[in-house]
Order: sequence, then C-alpha cells, then structure tokens
Amino acid sequence: MTLNATGIALSLVNRFAGSELASRYKLRKPAERLAYHVTRTGFRLATSGQQTLTRKRRTHSSAASKENRKLFDLSLSEEQRLIVENAKRLASTLRAQSDQAEIAHYPTETVISESEALGLNLFVLPEAWGGISAEAPAETMTLITEQLAWGDMGQALALLAPTACLSAISRWGNAALQAQWLPRFAEGHFLPAAMAIHENNVDFSPEQTRCTATRHRKSYRLNGQKTLVPLAQTAEFFLVSARINKNTPALFLVERDTKGLQIDTAPAMGLRSAGLGTLILSNVQVSPDSRLDRNFQLDDWLSRSRIAVSALACGTSQAVVDFTIPYCNERQAFGEPISHRQGVAFLLADMATELDGMRLMNWRASSRCDHQLSFDREAWLAHTQCSDKGMLIGTHGVQLLGGHGFVKEYPVERWYRDLRAISLLSGSVLV
Repeated sequence: MTLNATGIALSLVNRFAGSELASRYKLRKPAERLAYHVTRTGFRLATSGQQTLTRKRRTHSSAASKENRKLFDLSLSEEQRLIVENAKRLASTLRAQSDQAEIAHYPTETVISESEALGLNLFVLPEAWGGISAEAPAETMTLITEQLAWGDMGQALALLAPTACLSAISRWGNAALQAQWLPRFAEGHFLPAAMAIHENNVDFSPEQTRCTATRHRKSYRLNGQKTLVPLAQTAEFFLVSARINKNTPALFLVERDTKGLQIDTAPAMGLRSAGLGTLILSNVQVSPDSRLDRNFQLDDWLSRSRIAVSALACGTSQAVVDFTIPYCNERQAFGEPISHRQGVAFLLADMATELDGMRLMNWRASSRCDHQLSFDREAWLAHTQCSDKGMLIGTHGVQLLGGHGFVKEYPVERWYRDLRAISLLSGSVLV
C-alpha cells in the first residue's frame, strides 16, 4: 500500500514537473525536488516493510525455497524501479554538468545538492543509525552506480566514494568508529571521504600493498604513498590500506589533519571531475581503534569493490552505445547513413552485445552477494570482462565518430578516457 501511494504521488509530481505550466511559472525545479523527497520517504517505508516480509519468509522457508534462492532473477522490484528512476534524474544532472565538473576537477554544487536530496547514504546506512539499508543492498547499489556512471563516471566516483567509506565503516568498523562517523553520514549532507588504495608501483595489486602499518606502543604508524584518491583536496578522512608486518592489508581511518599526512593534487588522464590526488604518509600515527577489524575480510572487500567498479564500466559503456547508435544513424556518407555499412553495423552490434554480457555477469555477482552465496569468482570474472570490453567499447565509440571522436565537443572522448581507469579502481568503491 505504501509503495503504491508513493508511486502515484511520484507519478503526479513527475507529470507536473514536465508540463508547460511548470515551465511557465518556473516551478520545474521545486517540483523535481518534491519528487526526490516523496520518493525518499517512500523508500524508508517500503524498505522497512520489505525487510519485515523478508524476515517472515526466511522464518518459514523450506529446503526447496532455499534451493530456489540460487536462481538468478533479472526482474526489478517496484522499489528498485523507483530508485532507478530517481537515479536517472541525478544522472541527467551529472551529464549536463560534466563539462564544468571536468574543468573544476570536482562535482558541481548542483550535483552535490541533488545527490543530497536523493539520499545516497541512506541506501547503505544501517537502520539503527537512521538509514534504510536492507540486509543486502548490493543489487540496489549496483543499479544506482550504473545510472550515475551513465551521467559522468568522474562525478559518480566522487559521489560514491563517501558511500564506500560509509559501507566499510558499517560493515567492519568497531563501535568507536561507528559512533564517531555514522551520525555524520546520517545527517544527509555530502560528507567528503575516500578510500586510498592504489599505489604508483608497476606491480601494484590491492592484495599486496607497499604501504605499511607498524605497531608502536599504543598506536600504528603508517608509511607509504597512495595515488588516484578521489576527493583528495576536500575529504575529511581517508580509509587507507596498509599491511601489518607481512600480513594481508588492513584498512585504517586517517583524518585529514593528522600529522605526517601530505595531500597533493594529481589530475589524471580520465576521471578529472573526481578530484583525484596523492597521499604521502610519513609516520602517520593513528590509534588501534582506527583500524577496521570487526570481521574484516579482504576477499569480501575486494569482491564488493569489483562489482561496484564493473557497474561504473557498464554505465559509462551504456552512455557510449546510447550516443553512438543515433550518431551513426544520422551521419550521412555517400547519400546514406553510415550505419547502413556492414562494417559500422557489425561494430555497433558487437558493442551492444558485449555490454549486455558485462551487465549480466555483474548482476549475477551482485545477486549472489545479496543471497549470501559465494560470489568472489563471479565478481572477479565480471571485473575482468568489464575492464576489457568496457575499454573496447570506448575505443569503438571514438573510432565510429571519426574526427568527432577526438574532440571535446563530443563526450565520447571523455568516456573513452574514463573507461581506461576501470582496471585501476579496485577497492575505491563498494556495493
């Protein structure tokens, strides 16, 4: 009942926002903002009801129903459709603001404001802290990430970086960290924060970081360097991966003003609107409570991140396909659209086919994650496929536009640059 009421209200508000009357009296923006708030309230109520229903079903589940949970269901719930619809609104704003954000090396105020209205943090914030997070939000966050990346991957990364930190603290942070930071995220304002994972050595992998954390009396001392850190110049804290002795990496929360932490800007080839930077840690001293050690599992962290990064690839690749097909249908050569040429038509078909494969593999990984089945293999395969085929789709997009694919007047060159970063982002975002 609640969900139906939300859908009716949202439909009415959306219809008014697109009407001539709203444009005439300059009411379009207020109407769109009202749609965000209507949907956000409905999500709280709908999610709560869905969780109650899910608990009841689990209580009375049989062996046969448990077996059915292994099935891969592609249909979206009504709640997820509403979420996707509103994420598309925000993605349209990201697309419209992408040029300004790339010049400023940071998301625009308009984008930040609308992301606050959508309430991205609520989807991963536990109910106990004022959020609407279900027990397993991987599928929902995958859908949101895809939509935002369709708008602009750089700004999407910047908006999702704090959400990744929130998710990590909620899952693996101790009581002290949760009490300190989760209320801040629950306020609904954009709280800049980022994961600092990548390093500039050639043989880097998230599983084997060179950044070290050495135990010294009642503290840890962190030493090393991190690159490709989003929101570097504004983040209030960073989650830094560092290895303790020769063990696998752990995550440490390092606040911005911590002594020994140096932050430099480092614009990259792509993802310029994410505000990328470099962290240099020289004997940065943090307390043991800053370590995320509550049931922390390296494989779980990396697999969740691979799903999120793959969703970024799917969304940006979808943008390339959506732009390239109409372009090839309208571009004339020798008296007919260039899409009538077999070489062009086959290339477009290949792009669409590879994109569907990328999305299906990633949705399967997120589905298995939500159903508490093993998903490490599926996440790794999805990320491998998306890294390879996503960059291929970007390359084909530039090729099909010819000279237009090389100039900034058309967005395909930016999407191509962004897609090249997919293989480097493991650990930076989470579902």
